[in-house]
Amino acid sequence: MTGPPESDKPVIRYVDGDSVLLTIAESNNDFYHLSGNSARDINESHPLIPHLPLSDTLAAVLALQVTVFPNSGFCIGMTMHHAVSDGQTVTVFRKSWASICRSGDSSLLPECLPIFDRFLIKDTAGLEKIYLNELVKSNVSDTESNNRSLVVMNPRAPPDTFKVKGTFELSRDDIERKTQEMGLDPTGEG
Repeated sequence: MTGPPESDKPVIRYVDGDSVLLTIAESNNDFYHLSGNSARDINESHPLIPHLPLSDTLAAVLALQVTVFPNSGFCIGMTMHHAVSDGQTVTVFRKSWASICRSGDSSLLPECLPIFDRFLIKDTAGLEKIYLNELVKSNVSDTESNNRSLVVMNPRAPPDTFKVKGTFELSRDDIERKTQEMGLDPTGEG
C-alpha cells in the first residue's frame, strides 16, 4: 500500500513479485497458559503478533506468523493494516482460510465474500473526505513532519505497563440462562 502525493487516500498497489511476510517462530512459553481461559499479562502475547513493515509512504497489507510450541501446539498470528480491512473483513478471511484448510476445497467458501468495488457506495454526504481529513489530523505528530503517514498506532502496550487480557468461553446454555435471568428472549426474536 502506498500514499502517493497526488492522491488523498492510500492506494493498494500490487507489483509482480510482491508477497506476504511470513515469520516462523518457536516458543518455549507455556502454550496452555497463553491459549487458556484465564487472565494473563497482555505483554505475554506480544511475541505471537507479527511485525507489519510500515513507513510514512509504504505499508505492507498483511503479515503472518506461525509460532510453534514444541509438543504442545501452534499459534497463527495475523496483522493487517486497518486501511485495507476492518474487523468483519478479517473475520471472514479467517473463516474462509479455515474452511479451505479443513476441507481442501475452495468452492465451499461462504457466500459472504467481500466486495472491493468502492463505486457501489454513493457517498452523497462526502463522508469519505471527512474521514480522510480526520485521519490526517490524527496522524499529526509533534514535529508535523508528515501528517499523511501510513504508520499506524502501535497496538502493543509499553513493556512497563501491566494490562490484563483474558478469554472467556460461553456455551449456548450459559447465554440462554443469562438472557432468561435478564428477562430477555434468548432467540433474539422478541
